[in-house]
Amino acid sequence: MRHHGNFVEWAPFVLLLLALAEANGGNSIALHCAGGFLVLGRVLHPFGLKADNPTHVLRIMGNSLNLLATVILLVVLTMARFGL
Repeated sequence: MRHHGNFVEWAPFVLLLLALAEANGGNSIALHCAGGFLVLGRVLHPFGLKADNPTHVLRIMGNSLNLLATVILLVVLTMARFGL
């Protein structure tokens, strides 16, 4: 259940940020990196969801990559908005 729940919580938000950043002329390298981090994080995270080990390394890596993709896209959007 949490495999799907976590995907539904993260993927649409990051994909929306990705679309907004692209529509605002964001840096293509940063967009590709963020998209790659999102895909890699989504692939790793389910393998780390273990009931007996909530701090499994794959779970932490998956969530960290999702957060990194989000931060990259927020920075790209901010830079595009303010022309930096």
